Amino acid sequence: MFAIRLIVLPLTILFLSGTRLQNSQEVNHTHKMTVNDVSESRVVFVGVEIANDLDAAIVVPSCGQILQKHVVCFPPAFFEQFNGAVWKRVEPTKHHLLGELATPPLVKIDPGKSIEVRADFPPEVYDWASGQPVRLVISAWPASDIRRTPKNEIRYVTGPLQPPSVGHMAFSPQ
Repeated sequence: MFAIRLIVLPLTILFLSGTRLQNSQEVNHTHKMTVNDVSESRVVFVGVEIANDLDAAIVVPSCGQILQKHVVCFPPAFFEQFNGAVWKRVEPTKHHLLGELATPPLVKIDPGKSIEVRADFPPEVYDWASGQPVRLVISAWPASDIRRTPKNEIRYVTGPLQPPSVGHMAFSPQ
């Protein structure tokens, strides 16, 4: 019995050490990668044109450009829904907090000119009311208005859009 143990014990040790060596060799074949970016496709893109039909230049806040279109910032851009009587601002859900740039970059639009604008947002950020039309609101100001006060605000609004709901393509014109 003792002789069997002497033979089995070294064989067991040899087997276990061989398994460890094989596992360590597998680890040596594993290389770490660096994640460069991650994205999701649950974003809505609304493209609009802002045309300056005034006699003076206007400015619009912009968070940058994508494909030669200016991207609006949320806020100052926002959504409204029509409750049957008035258009009311759509607020973010309690789980989302929108940050605002203290002084967002401004895009100047000369009289008679226009720019392409893109609004990108995940729809779950907002607390949409079911079945009520939606519209996008983008604020502009005369370029001469340094303070950009609400009194001098020029509001650009889309026509009614389809609100997010099951079975419909959201944000398509109604």
